[in-house]
Amino acid sequence: MRWKGMDFRRKCQFPVLLASGSLPVPMLICALAAPDRVDAALAVMALYIALAWMCLLIRGRLRLATGVLFSAALMGAGAVLLPVREVHAALLIPALYAGMLLGGLQMAGWDHGRELHPAVCVLCVVAHILAQILVNVGADLGEASPYAPVDGILIAGFVCYGALMLLYLNRVSLRSAVNGMQAVPVTIRRKNFLLTAALFAVTMTAAGLPAVARAVGCAWEALKAVAAAVIRWLISLFPETATTGADVGGGLGGMPAMDAAEPGLFAVIMEKIAMVLAAVAAAVLAAIALIVLWKKCKALLNRLWARLNDYLTASTEDYQDEIVDTREDATAERAVRRLHRRGFRRRVDERALKPAERIRYRYQRTWLRHPEWTPERTARENLPEGAAEIYERARYSDHPVTDADAEEFARRTDLR
Repeated sequence: MRWKGMDFRRKCQFPVLLASGSLPVPMLICALAAPDRVDAALAVMALYIALAWMCLLIRGRLRLATGVLFSAALMGAGAVLLPVREVHAALLIPALYAGMLLGGLQMAGWDHGRELHPAVCVLCVVAHILAQILVNVGADLGEASPYAPVDGILIAGFVCYGALMLLYLNRVSLRSAVNGMQAVPVTIRRKNFLLTAALFAVTMTAAGLPAVARAVGCAWEALKAVAAAVIRWLISLFPETATTGADVGGGLGGMPAMDAAEPGLFAVIMEKIAMVLAAVAAAVLAAIALIVLWKKCKALLNRLWARLNDYLTASTEDYQDEIVDTREDATAERAVRRLHRRGFRRRVDERALKPAERIRYRYQRTWLRHPEWTPERTARENLPEGAAEIYERARYSDHPVTDADAEEFARRTDLR
């Protein structure tokens, strides 16, 4: 089976979405019962994702047997990797993934527009919210918090789940925009994907501003430490001169030892110069970094703006109103009337026609007798109100037309 034909790239997101959405359940179990087996729970989750992808590529009835076999393999892997004998609650972890594997076997047969049920996504969001509440409450305990080993893993799982949820909602919105009646053009899908990725990047940047501020502070402290080290190295190049404490012998007699000399003027000047140079270098490097960052951000914003304009242009191209003059000129109209007259020269037994056909035939004959009835005029403009209503019912609707209606139409058109 071809991956493109079965929409594999979209369907392979479902197991990852379910695994990242249900991540709080195994992580909280490990945090409370087996904090040293968090890596084992992650290994079982990775095994579930790999086996679910394999089930998507298996056809027909063989998929069910393979799914049962893979579920048993998940249970066995969980029993080996997790301490299910000491902690019975750990058995819930492989049981969760085995259940999701069996429940997701039907995904391979879904059509192109079918997505996960919204209730599943809502349950995953609720699980992450409850997990973060427990982690934040446990953070007040400091190092004694039982959720400290899984805090970072839960955040990473939520980030992954959030990215996949944005793609899921993007597909649902595009499908709703076309009412599910036709496929969304490839260009529109790509542009929506880029806009979704940009939205996710902006959101993550805004959410990570405190961490970015802390990183900038650490970088500034490191820069100051490097500058101090450079200054100390420059000072070491100019050692201080000092006399020894030994007495000076000879005929001069004993003289007391001299104290160590103070740093010279040259050393002090060089120290000040080194400090100024280090500060200038730090300021120049910071300015260069800010300029480069500004240019990159500006180029990114320009590209996003251009993509947005292209998307808006492509979205409105198909809905431009075009006014086309479909009226025929006088020459063509006269030719059409001549052809109709030739066709009506031979007599037609109107009694053999059905009531609707009789009404339409009568209208054609009346139209030929009135040259002032131009093609752009409608039957409601040409005929009396009662006759026009009968003709429109016979011509454009499925309502039954009786012989009495045909006779009434003939009577009203004869008056004209």
